Amino acid sequence: NYESKIYTIDPPKTAGRKLEVISLKTKNEEPKILLTDQNNQIIDNPTNVVYKVQILASKDPATDQELRKKYKGNLRIFNFYEDEWYKYSIGEYASYTEAKDQLIKCEVYDAFIIAYINGKKVHITFAKTATKETNVISPISR
Repeated sequence: NYESKIYTIDPPKTAGRKLEVISLKTKNEEPKILLTDQNNQIIDNPTNVVYKVQILASKDPATDQELRKKYKGNLRIFNFYEDEWYKYSIGEYASYTEAKDQLIKCEVYDAFIIAYINGKKVHITFAKTATKETNVISPISR
């Protein structure tokens, strides 16, 4: 019951692993978006989506004093090393809306929301699609 269109493309030689978006549209329905991983396996379990509020990124590790100067709230600050950066975030949220609320409350002017699906960092719009929060058109930053 789906309309079919086949496209053949040659990806650039520099193309790396990425998340693909496939749009399916039935003849009588609005388009549906399915998220797939690099192996073309459908990601359909929104419980594997995690949103975080990133408050700082630095090439050098930040001290506790620097972190507390940046973020004066009482949530635990998580640190992780990613893409040659030391990154610091607060909270883990199951929905974009919860993360957005915390982003506003945290009072860190340059904080922003990051998202993961199945433990892999993804663009925020993919995560919002997975958690059916597509009514938010663009990523928010403070």
